[in-house]
Amino acid sequence: MSNPHFSTKERILSAAEDLFARSGFAGASLRQVTASANVNLAAVNYHFGSKENLINELFKRRLDELTAERTKALNKALVTKPLSLESILEAFVSPALHLASDRGGGQSFVRLLARVC
Repeated sequence: MSNPHFSTKERILSAAEDLFARSGFAGASLRQVTASANVNLAAVNYHFGSKENLINELFKRRLDELTAERTKALNKALVTKPLSLESILEAFVSPALHLASDRGGGQSFVRLLARVC
């Protein structure tokens, strides 16, 4: 997990996403997150301030990406003629399926969503 090509903030988010997906929010401590991200606790406090803000940022990061992909796909579907229900549904479903198949973290996020729903 300690890939030097990722920023400290990204390493923390990735580690937290994976740990929270496996153990839940209460089951994974900030110390476990920092150990997995190979950072100190001060880095989490600096970037996020609290575990709650870390969780919020984790969801914001993934859901902002998902929303942007859905919007792009929907805009593309809206200019095709004739407009079909299938193209609109695909614009919403396809980005979510792509996220679920992404081994770079998307799968962990989908597991995390399943835990909270």
